[in-house]
Amino acid sequence: MEALVYFVDSVAEAGWLTAKVLLTVILGGYVMIGCAMVSYCFLLFFAVCFKKLVSLLRGNWLMVEDLPTMIILGSGGHTKEMLKIIPSLSALYPRVYVGANTDPLSLDKAMKFEHFKNRRQVELGNVKFLMTYRIRAVGQRLLSVVMCSGPYAFLHAAILVLSERPETIICNGPGTCVPFCVVGYLLTKIRVLETRIIFVESVCRVESLSMTGRILLRFANVFFVQWQELQNKCLQLYPHAKVRYMGRLA
Repeated sequence: MEALVYFVDSVAEAGWLTAKVLLTVILGGYVMIGCAMVSYCFLLFFAVCFKKLVSLLRGNWLMVEDLPTMIILGSGGHTKEMLKIIPSLSALYPRVYVGANTDPLSLDKAMKFEHFKNRRQVELGNVKFLMTYRIRAVGQRLLSVVMCSGPYAFLHAAILVLSERPETIICNGPGTCVPFCVVGYLLTKIRVLETRIIFVESVCRVESLSMTGRILLRFANVFFVQWQELQNKCLQLYPHAKVRYMGRLA
C-alpha cells in the first residue's frame, strides 16, 4: 500500500513538474516572439523616420512617390462587398491586400479578382497579398484578446504599415482592420506617415453601426454608410463625425 501511494505521489509530482516546464517554455517562446516583433517594429520605425529626415534635408520632400493603397479584407460577406467596391478604385495602384491568417479564402478571391481584371498590374508587381493576425476570433474571450491575440495583431499591423507605408487604408470591417487603422492614424498624427483611412460600413447596417464602425468613427478620414437613415442617426449621435452617404457602394 505504501509503495502504491509513493508511486502515485511520484507520478503526480512528475506531472506537475512537466506542466511547469511546458508552461515556462510556452510563455518564454511567447515573450521572445513578442520581443522580436517589438524590436523589428522599432527598427522599421527608425528606418522610416531616417528616410523622411534625409528627404527633408535634401529638399526633395515634394517628390511624388508611388505609395500603395492598402485594402484590408474581412471575411465572408465583408470580402464580397469589398470586391464590389474595388472596381471603382481602378486607378489606385500599387495595391496591398491584407487578410487574416485564419481566412485564406478571402485572399484567394482577391488574387483571382486581380488576375482576371488587372493581370498587367499583377505582372508588373504592383499587387501584393499579405496575411496578418486576427485580433479576435468569433466567441473569443476578452481576456485572451488583451493578453494574446490583441498585442500580436497590433505589432504585426505596425510592421506591415511601416513596411508598406500606405497612402490610403480602405476597409469595411470586421475587427481585423482596427489595428491597421489605429497604427496608420497614430503614425500620421506624429507625421511619420501621411495615411488616409477610408471605412465603408456594411450594407447590412441600416440603423446602427457595427462595433468596428463605432471604433473607427474616431480614426477614419472618410466614413461611408450605405443607408440615409444610418447617416442621419450617426450625425445625431456624433455631430462632429465625418459620415457620408453616397448610396449603395456594394
